[in-house]
Amino acid sequence: MNSAPSDSSALHKMTLRKLGMSFVAVLALAAALLTSINLPSFAAGREVEVPDFQFQPIRPTQAVTIREAVDVSLRNYPQITSKLFKLRAAKANVTLAKTQYLPNLNIDTQVSAVTPNRIASVVMNNVSGFDTVPVDSGPPVKSTTLTPECNNLQGLNLNWLLVDYGMRKANDRFAFADARTARADVALTKLDVAFHAADAFLDAVAAKQIIKSTNAALEHMEAANLRAKTLVAEGLRPGVDAADWNFEVSRTKIALIKAEKSTRLALVDLAEKMGTASTDIDIVSDPLTRSPLYVNTIRGVDLTSHPLARMKEAEIYRWKAKWDVLDKAWRPHLWLNASVWGRGSGADKSVNPVGAVAGGFLP
Repeated sequence: MNSAPSDSSALHKMTLRKLGMSFVAVLALAAALLTSINLPSFAAGREVEVPDFQFQPIRPTQAVTIREAVDVSLRNYPQITSKLFKLRAAKANVTLAKTQYLPNLNIDTQVSAVTPNRIASVVMNNVSGFDTVPVDSGPPVKSTTLTPECNNLQGLNLNWLLVDYGMRKANDRFAFADARTARADVALTKLDVAFHAADAFLDAVAAKQIIKSTNAALEHMEAANLRAKTLVAEGLRPGVDAADWNFEVSRTKIALIKAEKSTRLALVDLAEKMGTASTDIDIVSDPLTRSPLYVNTIRGVDLTSHPLARMKEAEIYRWKAKWDVLDKAWRPHLWLNASVWGRGSGADKSVNPVGAVAGGFLP
């Protein structure tokens, strides 16, 4: 009679034990799920969380003013450097043009080992413009031989342009005009680079102002959306009003994203105009947006001092100088030429009747 209650109590204890173990297993599973929520997922086809420091710029962002942006562009832009090298070449041409008034003195030397069949015909190339050593100075040899003989030729030639009827002066003027044009081209290039840098800076300023205005509009839309939702929850307004304000908030957020994109592109364009395309920069726009600049538009502007006007004037002067050079190119020239030459060889007179040593002077 007493065995039945004891069996039922044992069964009850076993059931409670199983329920306790199941509850502990459920708690352990829940704890595991909670701890795995913040961990990155490495399963196939899922995005892997990437640390933010990989997208940070190498150098810290540097904020520049409009004056600093223009100064940096004038120092770094490669087109200005190219124009400066062209100006340096034009100045070198001016120095070269001045050397046309000086006489030319050429020294020619030749050492050779040839057969003595025709020693007098073995001469150097015509380097100085005149034959320093005579080409043909004797008869051919009496007999043919292939035995080489050592020969040497030396010559000293002086030529000087005495009268050119203004040709060298015209070349000087053309060289000066070319240098003047190159200098005006440098000034015009600097103006273009400075203008484009300032224009890109103003575009970035306008883009940042659009972000500020869009943020203000977004704050207004969010406040109105909250008010509409409150009225809808109280039953004072229809539910469509809350939907309309949700649409306006979403559209304003999209406009803000586009404004931030335009600002970033404007900063990239400014960095390119400054010649520092690989640098992450920002702008200081407060001096331009706080108070407008006063520009005096009543006083007249002298456009003759503009770099573009000076460039065109220099080009006109250059073409006039070029015309003067072509006009004087057909005129006759009077040269003064003098030469001293000498020749020596080891040939015997039995082979070649020409003497082993010879020389001469040409006034």
